Amino acid sequence: MLKFRAVYQQLDARLQQQRYLAGEEVTLMDIAWFIYTDRLTAAGYPFKRTHPRIFKWHEQLKQREEFSKEVRTLAPQKLVTKLLQMTQTLAGRNLEEVAGF
Repeated sequence: MLKFRAVYQQLDARLQQQRYLAGEEVTLMDIAWFIYTDRLTAAGYPFKRTHPRIFKWHEQLKQREEFSKEVRTLAPQKLVTKLLQMTQTLAGRNLEEVAGF
């Protein structure tokens, strides 16, 4: 898990100097990491607290139609995900608890 956090720390640091992960234009790197970041966000990874520039970058990209349509989820799927997260939180087994964030 430490390697995982270290990579996101490096990406977060890049965003201090530039708008996107590989510079000032959206690249394949942004597309790949956006999808990965979106999945981790849904799983409860605390980007806002641990990697604030990644959080902001993700939120800005998600406002763009070409990005948001790729990660759009249906209402029933969102409900099931929220219920699962609540159950895991109550049991002390959510991603944040298990990973020690």
